[in-house]
Amino acid sequence: MSRPNILIFMTDQHQAATLDVGHPCLTPHADRFVSQGIRFSRAYTPTALCAPARASLMTSLYPHRHGMLNNPHVPQAIRKGLAGPFPHFSERLKESGYRMSYCGKWHVSEEKSPRDHGWEEADAATQRTLWRSATGKVPANRGWSLNRPGYEPYLLYGAAECGPEEFSEHQWTRHAIGKMSELAKGPNPWCLYLGLHGPHDPYVAPAEFVKRYDPAKIPKPPSFHDPMSDKPAVYRRWRYEVWGDLDWEQYAAATAHYWAYVTFIDDLFGQVLAALDATGQANDTLVLFTADHGEMMGGHGLLFKGIPAFEECYRVPMLARLPGVTPEGATCAEFVSLVDVGPTLIDLAGGRPLEECHGRSAVPLLRGQAPEDWPEEFVGQFHGTELLYSQRIVTTKRYKYVFNGFDFDELYDLEVDPHEMQNLYFSSDHRHVLEDMIRRLWRRSLAMGDTISCHAYPTTDLVPEGPLGPARER
Repeated sequence: MSRPNILIFMTDQHQAATLDVGHPCLTPHADRFVSQGIRFSRAYTPTALCAPARASLMTSLYPHRHGMLNNPHVPQAIRKGLAGPFPHFSERLKESGYRMSYCGKWHVSEEKSPRDHGWEEADAATQRTLWRSATGKVPANRGWSLNRPGYEPYLLYGAAECGPEEFSEHQWTRHAIGKMSELAKGPNPWCLYLGLHGPHDPYVAPAEFVKRYDPAKIPKPPSFHDPMSDKPAVYRRWRYEVWGDLDWEQYAAATAHYWAYVTFIDDLFGQVLAALDATGQANDTLVLFTADHGEMMGGHGLLFKGIPAFEECYRVPMLARLPGVTPEGATCAEFVSLVDVGPTLIDLAGGRPLEECHGRSAVPLLRGQAPEDWPEEFVGQFHGTELLYSQRIVTTKRYKYVFNGFDFDELYDLEVDPHEMQNLYFSSDHRHVLEDMIRRLWRRSLAMGDTISCHAYPTTDLVPEGPLGPARER
C-alpha cells in the first residue's frame, strides 16, 4: 500500500450517539461517508476533558504521563505545557516527508504551538481573523441563559442572528479547503488537520439549522430521571445544584440546539469531502472523523462533560475511510482510543515509531481484521477540571468499573444496563466481577506506569484490592 494523504476532521464535545445508526440527529454527510468506510462503535477518549484528551491524541500517551492533567488556560492549571519533550505523531510524519498543515483549535499546550511539532500554521494575523467570531461570541437570539445566584448568566443555547459564514467553524473550513487544494498540487503526501470548536457549549447554531428541530419532538434520554442515589455524591451535586432548576422543556430546547450545531458541522464536513473529491485525491486519502470527548446532553439529567465517567462523556465518534483498505459500510466493535491514532498514522506513513506509546496501530482494524491480541478492555482516567479528582475507568464489552478516589466506586453491567442506571459495586453477587475488573485495571495501568495510588500508604490506597496479589474476602 502506498503512503496515503491524511485528513483529520476533529470536533469538540461531540456525543458519539449523534452519529450512531438511526439517531434522530441529522448527519447526512457523515452517514454517506460511513457507508463508504468504517465506524468504530467502541471508540473512547482517554479522558473526558479538552486539553488532556488532545495532548493524548498528539503524543499517544495517557495524561498521567504527558502531564496535561487539566486545561492549561485556566488559573487552576496544574501546568501550562507538557511534562516533557514528548514527540508528537506529526513530527514523525514530517520526518517521513509529509507536508503538515494545521487549521483550527489547538488547546494542547499554552507553551508550544503546532508549529513546534512539525505543523505549518496560518500566520498570526490570519489566525486572529479566523477566530474573531469564535462560538460563544456569536450574537444569538431566542436563546436561554443559566442564571445562578451570584454568578454571571451563562448562555446555554441560542439561534445565531448571523449566517453560517460568521462562525469560526465555517471560516476555518474555508481556510482548510484552500490549504488542501494547495497541498494536493505538491509532490509530497500531506496531512491536514481541521479542528473545529463545535458542538461545544454554548449550543449556538445558525438559525437555518435550528429550524430543522422541534424541541417538542426531542425524546428524553432513558437515564434522564436517574436519581443517582447509588452514584457518588458529587454526581448528584452537579445534577441538582447546577441543573436542578431546569425543566424538561429547557433540556429539550438545549438538545435541539445541540443537534442543530452537530448538523451544521456535518454540513461543513460535507464541504470538506467535496473539496477533497475536487482535488482528485480522495482515493489516496485516509479521512478520519473524531472528537476529543463526548457530551452528556441530558443523560442522567446532566449537560456538558466533567467528573462522571458515563458513556456519554467517554465514547467519541470515530469514522474512517481509505478506499481500497477500509471495507465499505463496516462497523468495528473492538476498543480503540485516541492514543491509537498516532501509531496508526505513523504506520500508514511508514514512519519511525514513537519511543514511548500507550496506543498501538489500528491498521489491521481499518482493514476489517481484529488481531487476536487486541485489548479486551478500554482504560480511562480523570484528574480533574478546575477542581481536582482521582478517577480511573476500565470497560470491557460487558462491564464497567470506575475507581473514584473521592467517593465510593461504580460497577455497571452494560449488557443489561446500557444506560448505567444501577450501580452494582455493593452487590455481593457481582463480587467476582469486581475483582476481575480491578485486576484488569491494575494490569493495564501498571503496564503504562500509572500507579493510580502509591499502594504504600493506607490513607491513599483506596482501590478496593491492591496490585500485589489475588483479591481477599472483605
